[in-house]
This record gives sequence, structure tokens and C-alpha cells, in this order.
Amino acid sequence: MKNLKETIYLNKQRALYLVLIFIVFFALYAYCGIKLGETKAFEGINLLFELDCPLVIDDMTAPQANHYRTNVHPLYVIFFNPFGSFLKNIVQSKILAATLINSFTGALGVFLTSIFFLFFTKNYFNSLLFGCLFGLSASQFFFGVIPETFSANTVSLILTYLLFFLCLLRKKVYFLAWILAGVFTFGMLITNFIQTLILFVIVIFKIYKKKNTGLSKTFTIFVYLALVGWICTVLAIIQKILYPTSGLFFMAASIKDEFKFLKFDVFEKPLLIISQVFRYFFWSNFIAPMPKTKIIGSGIVKCVAGGVGDYGYLGWLASFVGSVFLVAGIREFLKRLKEKEIFYAGIFLCILFNFLLHIFYGIGDIYNTSTFIYTANFTFLIFILYVSGYICTKKLLARVFLIILAILLGMNNLVVFSNIVQAFK
Repeated sequence: MKNLKETIYLNKQRALYLVLIFIVFFALYAYCGIKLGETKAFEGINLLFELDCPLVIDDMTAPQANHYRTNVHPLYVIFFNPFGSFLKNIVQSKILAATLINSFTGALGVFLTSIFFLFFTKNYFNSLLFGCLFGLSASQFFFGVIPETFSANTVSLILTYLLFFLCLLRKKVYFLAWILAGVFTFGMLITNFIQTLILFVIVIFKIYKKKNTGLSKTFTIFVYLALVGWICTVLAIIQKILYPTSGLFFMAASIKDEFKFLKFDVFEKPLLIISQVFRYFFWSNFIAPMPKTKIIGSGIVKCVAGGVGDYGYLGWLASFVGSVFLVAGIREFLKRLKEKEIFYAGIFLCILFNFLLHIFYGIGDIYNTSTFIYTANFTFLIFILYVSGYICTKKLLARVFLIILAILLGMNNLVVFSNIVQAFK
């Protein structure tokens, strides 16, 4: 009886710490988002990192706005606008309402990161530490602060990776959960559903038993695609009825519009494009360089992500410490792949998909890159790779260096954020 009481007390204490990490990051993201909202950063599209902040703010809070972005974010409006409109009426500011919602999903991503690593490592301290590290990474921090679709994208993907891990761990498919994950990832961003599909296919071929349902593995995948597609189509039509300006993802015009973001420069200058994608996959999405600002039009400021030469001393110091973990992580990750561990194979395939996608889609040029805005779609995957070498470590020195890296990440990215705020004042 005494042991049971101690276990219950310990679990309550651990749950409290998980809730606390959510509250801390929600407060951090909300405070920074409100400060940025007091500037001119959200007054026009493409002013900050090529983002569509005013359009997303309207998607979250304004029912009568033009919701054409649902062509690529098929169900974003129906997911977020009802509550966003309600919150806007309470706080009397659409920017504040959108900022609070975005901060919530950003903090939820940090919370889910800790949950993921708690399942993965069964080490409570490490799970909290990894949650803080991820929450302070450049991609998660800035997209937790700036009202956009990306923090919610991250939540949908982390839930998918967590589901994938639990299926492999417990040797169960959880078909209904995969349907929900598919609808959520597809509804947030069409290409993110590809990651869900990759992992679902692996689960089916690894642990699915035909005798449970009488369906073959291939037919089960077909049924899954049909159900997700049907549910998303029905929800998109309902969204169209409720929000007449929203798009329908299955219309030819919607698909055609996205082709303008495809570029084939990689065939003409492969080293430049591939090196740029590598930088945003493994570096700038964790350690932000100082932004580049320029004046466009009549005194309008535009801010884009900086390059390798734009790091301050904190950035270079964080880069040095981070490189140690990256090398160790890649070594351990490749070892696990060689040993044919299915979880790591799934993560690798998702990384490969994102890499191949972004050497063609959304790639910017050397002076005006927009690649940073896509980092939320793969940063958690790379984060798993980063910490693979120390994922279950109990060594004091390794933990100390992880804490140092978290501090350096936070300090560097807050300095970059301060520069952005000053640029838009």
C-alpha cells in the first residue's frame, strides 16, 4: 500500500512538471509574440521570413476573410477559426487572439516532445531536458511566437511520430488513431500527410496480421487512404459552406497554384541548393543567424533569415557545442539503421522525403531564402537525430553539456528575436 501511494505521488509530481513545462513555454511564446505584435511585423505579407502572417491571423480569427490558403492547408480554418473568432471577441484584438492560439500550439509541441521522449527513453529528466531543448530551437521558438500555421503543423507531426513509436512498441496498429492522425496532418498541410502515410505503411507491413480483419496489407492501406480522403473531403465541403471563400484542395485550380513554388535550380547549381537545404535541415532551424533587413517601398522593413556568415559569438559557440551532439547523433542513428531498427528506418524515410521535397519546393535563392519557413515540417525529425547519441544517457557530463546547449540556444535565439523587434519598431 505504501509503495502504491509513493508511485501515485511520484506520477502526480511528474505530471506536474510536464504541465509546468507547457506553462513556461506558453508564457515565453505569448510574451514574445505580444511584443512582436506591437511592432509592424504583422502589417504585411512576406515582411518577416517571407511569412503570410496577416493572412494566417485572418484564417484564425476572421470568418469573412479570404481563406484561399486552404488550398494547401485544407482544414486549417475549420480547425482554428471557430475558437479564434470567439477568442478575438473576448480580447478585442485579432492579433492578440491569433498570438495566444499560436503560443498554445507551440507550447503543446514542447509538451508532446517531452511526452514522446518519456515513452522513448523512460527517463524523466532526459525527457524534460529534450523538451526544453526542442522548445528553444530556432524553428520551434520563432514559430511558437509568430502567428502562423507551423506550430500546429508540428503538433500534428509529433503526434504521428508518437503513434508510430507506440505501435511498434506495443505491436498494435491502432487503426482509428491512424485515421485521426491522417486527417490532422492532411488538414494542416497536404505534404505532411505523406509522412503519416510512410509511417502507417511501415506499421502495416511490420505488425499487421490479416487474420484480425481478413483484409490484406495492401487493401488495408487502400482503405486507409480512402477513409482519410473521404473524411477530409467531407470536412472541406463543410468548411466551404461555413466559410465560402475557403478553397477545396481537390480542385484542379488548387493543385495548379502550388506548381509555381516548384523550382528545378538544383540541376543547374546543385552544390548551392543542396548546401542551402542542408544548412536549414541541420543548423539554422536550431541556431538562428542574425536576420538581414532591408527597406522596401516607403519605409517598409523586410526581414529575412540570415546566412552562415551572420552568426554572432553566441551562435558560433552554440554551433560548436551542437556539432558535437550532431556527430554523435548521426553515428548512433546510422548504427541503429544498420541494425535494422524499424523506428529509425521510418524516421530516416521521413527525413529523406522532406529533403527531396525541399530541394525542389519552396527553395529560395542565396539572397532571399524562404527555406526557413518550412523547417517546422522536419525539425523534430532532425532533433531525434541530434540527440540519438545521448538519448538514454545518465552521464552527468553529457547532461551538463545538453543544459549548456539549451542555454546557448535560448540566449542566441532571444538575441536574434530582439533584433527583429528592433527592426520593425
